[in-house]
Amino acid sequence: MPDGRIQTNSPKVISAQELLKRYADGERDFHNIFLRQVDLSGVNLQSINLCGAYFSYVNLVFFTCIQPRKNIGNEYNNNHHQSCCPS
Repeated sequence: MPDGRIQTNSPKVISAQELLKRYADGERDFHNIFLRQVDLSGVNLQSINLCGAYFSYVNLVFFTCIQPRKNIGNEYNNNHHQSCCPS
């Protein structure tokens, strides 16, 4: 029976500091997040799940994640990002 709440799958806006702290604490599932105006250059986030993540003005120079599906280095991306989705 519905409880009257509206459920959405809209992305949650988080800061780079929050992402890095949660990653350091062992969290790896960051699907549907929204990162805006952050610098992730040189960051190595092995086994991170960024499926459905949105990036706006994010510096990804030399960013490393699991099995990227396309070259994302040296790019400012304002689009839906799927390079780090697990296969």
